[in-house]
Amino acid sequence: MLNKWLLSSFNTFQDAVKLNRTPHSVIISGNTNLGTASLALSMARLFLCADRSFNDGCRSCKSCQYFSSVLDEKTVNLNEDEDSGFDSHPDVVALLPTGATQREDFGLTHSFYELLSSESSDKSSTSSIKVDGVRKLNEWIVQGSVFGRGKVAIISNAHTMMESASNALLKTFEEPPENTLIILLTDSLENLPATILSRASKIQIPRVKSEDAIEYLKANVTEEYSENEILLSLALSDNSPTGAKECLQSGLVKNALEIVSKINAAVSYHKAGANPELSLSAREEAIALMLNLTDDDKYLVLREFVSELLKYKAGLNVENLPFLNHRNISKLCKISAVTLFDVYNSLMVLRSDVSKIQHKAQSAVLRTVIDTLKA
Repeated sequence: MLNKWLLSSFNTFQDAVKLNRTPHSVIISGNTNLGTASLALSMARLFLCADRSFNDGCRSCKSCQYFSSVLDEKTVNLNEDEDSGFDSHPDVVALLPTGATQREDFGLTHSFYELLSSESSDKSSTSSIKVDGVRKLNEWIVQGSVFGRGKVAIISNAHTMMESASNALLKTFEEPPENTLIILLTDSLENLPATILSRASKIQIPRVKSEDAIEYLKANVTEEYSENEILLSLALSDNSPTGAKECLQSGLVKNALEIVSKINAAVSYHKAGANPELSLSAREEAIALMLNLTDDDKYLVLREFVSELLKYKAGLNVENLPFLNHRNISKLCKISAVTLFDVYNSLMVLRSDVSKIQHKAQSAVLRTVIDTLKA
């Protein structure tokens, strides 16, 4: 069952199929936490269905039945083992990024579980789509279809393709065999080469409406959370309902609020001229809490905090700023916009995809960030 925010994108593809204008290749762009892999699998089910006149596949043909365990459940638990209800399809293959140690299958898998899991994999991973994987994919595409309805190839995290890999994909991508659909999943169209972009239909996942996101969280999160915590979870996940759910359940939201509380105390004590030891103590407590987070979470928390300060200075109501709401922010408000922009730009070094600094050096970076806010 597709989540509400994916329906318009699926309907675009469905309309093309019913008009007999099914594209050979499609690029789906959007935050992976929004469920782009689930959308790709729904498209694959319709494409391979024995009777495409149905809106989401007939659900009864042999091909459709292969998808039932993963697409017809209301929710999917990615922590389950692969054998716990996840299926595969002989005419659907996924190409996943691989790390420095090449998998024996070059990243090719028929497993729906592996494809869905690749969406929530560690952002700090250095895995990428390599040329050998694309070559194996090309070989699979030209082989015959098991059910005779066609084949679907899905490339997860296509923005990680190395140049040699995207070059190897070009000819097959431009002229795939008859009844073949190639779907690329990417976080942004800008991260794909123009040669790939020009040869495919494009589906951009729209931003999730706040009411849809909140409705999803209320239906899928069992614990009680305040409205402010829900708003912060959405801010930290780029308004992704499933990402927000993870932020809440992992404790990131509560940790983030505590970190900002300590930073606020450090700044407030300093600017009020209080005992310097109080400001230093609050600063060190904030740093200790941040060092328990992943690199990406450190970046997310500090980026959102500084962004909210800039938005407040621009006139946004504090009730719409979950980090600042219900706090005495009089001292934070005195920080100049120039200083805030400088801090915002300096946070880039904390991101996992650019960070090379060690744990001890990170303490120094975080200390500098807070001291800059205090100055």
